[in-house]
Amino acid sequence: MPDNLHPLDLQHLTSVYLALLISGGQVGLPVVVLTGLIYRKVTWHPTIINFCVTWIVYSIIHCLYLYTGAGKDTLRLKICIVQASMMYGAAPMAVVAGLAIVLHAWTALQCLEHTALCRVPRQLYLIVMLGTPYLVFFVFSVGAGTFVMSQPQSVCSNGLYCIIRLHRAALVAPSFCAAIMVIILALEAVITVQYYRQWKTIKAAFPLVTRTPSRSLCFRFGLCCLYSCVTLTSAILFLSDVQTEVTYMLPAALPLGALIVFGLRQDVITAWFSVLRGRQQSSSSFELELPSARVASISNPTLTLVEFLEEIPGEPNIPV
Repeated sequence: MPDNLHPLDLQHLTSVYLALLISGGQVGLPVVVLTGLIYRKVTWHPTIINFCVTWIVYSIIHCLYLYTGAGKDTLRLKICIVQASMMYGAAPMAVVAGLAIVLHAWTALQCLEHTALCRVPRQLYLIVMLGTPYLVFFVFSVGAGTFVMSQPQSVCSNGLYCIIRLHRAALVAPSFCAAIMVIILALEAVITVQYYRQWKTIKAAFPLVTRTPSRSLCFRFGLCCLYSCVTLTSAILFLSDVQTEVTYMLPAALPLGALIVFGLRQDVITAWFSVLRGRQQSSSSFELELPSARVASISNPTLTLVEFLEEIPGEPNIPV
C-alpha cells in the first residue's frame, strides 16, 4: 500500500457537499439543540445535546476551507494546516460523544438492577461524559497539528477540504473511530437484550396487564443502530485503499443523519407542532375576538392531540 495518498479532485461536488453539511450541521442541528434547551417539555439528557453540538462543530470544521476561499497560496497552506489538524480530531470527538449516549443508556439499565454504577457522583459522571469528546478532539488535533507543522508538504486539498496525504498518519483517526463504533454497536446489542429481558420480567410479573414495547422507543433505537452502522461504514471506507467519491461524501452526510435520528423524536415534533399551532392562532386573531362554539370545537381536539402525543411512552427518564 503506498504511503502517499493521491486524493480525488472533488471540486465538482462542492454544492452537494455544502448542502449536506449546512442542512444537517449548521441549520437543522442548531434548531434541534435550541429546542432541547428552550422548550421545557423536551427533556433531553446532556449527553444528547452534547452529541448534537459535536456534530455542529464537525460540520463547521469540514466547511472551513470552502468558507475562507483560500485564494492565495500562503493563505491556502495556512488554512489547510489548520483544517487538516482540526478534522483529524473532529470525527473522533463526534464518535466519542455518541459512545457517551450509549454508555448513559447502558448505565441507566444497570441502575434498574442497583449496581455500583448508580453510586457514581452525578457531577463527576457528567464531567466525564461531556468533557471526554473535547479532550479527544484536543489530543488528536494537537497531535496532527504538530505532525503537519513539521511536514507541511503532507497536507493537500481534494477540492472540498484539506487532508493529510501520508497514508500511515491518516489511518490513525479512522482506526480509532472504527474501534469506538464497534464498541457502540456491541453496547447497543447488549442494551437490546437487557431491555427485552426486563420487559419480559415486567410482563411476567403483571400477566393481566396488556403491555407492549414502546414503538416510539424501538423506532428511535433502530435509527440509532442504523446510524451507527453507517458511521462504521464511513470509517471502514477510509481505512480501505479504495478512493471513491462515496468515501469522501459519506462523512458529509453524518450530521444530517444525526439530525434525522434526534430531530424525529416525538417530543421535538410535539414542540414544533405547538409552535406552529401558536402562530396559526395569532394569525387568526379575529376568531379570538369573536369566540364561537365552532372555534372551541376546533381548538380542543388539537390540544387533546398534543396531550396524546406527549403521553406516548418514550425513553425512560432514569436519573444517574
